[in-house]
Amino acid sequence: MGLELATVNILQEWMQTILTKITRFEKQVLFLDQNKDCVVVGSNYTAFGEESFVSNLNLEDKKIRIAIYFENPVAHPSVMMRASVIKSNNLVYRNELLHMEDWGLWKDLLKHGQIINLAESLISYRITGQNISIINRETIGQRYKLFFKIAIADLFDEVSSEMVDYHYQIASGIYTDSSLKSIKKYSKELRKKLISNSKQKVEVDAYLNRKLKKLFFSVADNSMSKGLFYLLKFRFFDITLYRYLFTPKFKKKE
Repeated sequence: MGLELATVNILQEWMQTILTKITRFEKQVLFLDQNKDCVVVGSNYTAFGEESFVSNLNLEDKKIRIAIYFENPVAHPSVMMRASVIKSNNLVYRNELLHMEDWGLWKDLLKHGQIINLAESLISYRITGQNISIINRETIGQRYKLFFKIAIADLFDEVSSEMVDYHYQIASGIYTDSSLKSIKKYSKELRKKLISNSKQKVEVDAYLNRKLKKLFFSVADNSMSKGLFYLLKFRFFDITLYRYLFTPKFKKKE
């Protein structure tokens, strides 16, 4: 009896998985049929295993076009793509973008249509110590910088190693003791280029401000005086940031 019950439960779980996949495929096919300008449709996902959360990805194409310069905006396992667009434009994964080939593909596909994420979580994704991004965590900074060098070349006529480094710090929120004046100067130029490229001033300002505020915490942890200089330099008058800076339990290096 116990074995039979266990078998029934396994079959029920298997059928539920099949039905979920069918539902996901049906929704994405329908979306592509109704949105001819869309070349890739992804979705949010539910993580389980060593971590448990529901993703909160950017949904709209206009926001994805900004986010693509800072982070991978699409969950690869969730996507459905138009094969005709990929074949007609000879699009392939870039070999040089090891372990982030999909990010490069989204960047290339945005030249040929829209990318949309559905708000609903349509897949479950297991987080384990064997995920590619986790196994190769030690080299992730180098690989991110390689992608950023390729990506911001779309925005700037010339890209220096310093620009790539400033961009990495803004994107990752990890301060590496660079000149704050130089980061500020680069962020101003980056803002202009992103607005010119996307024609979305409000979205660019909102996104870039979130990134710069995240970077503040790393700067403040490096030095309280640098943190204060950062807030004044970037004209951030958020009381939450000042409270973080002057709260004694956060011991800053001087």
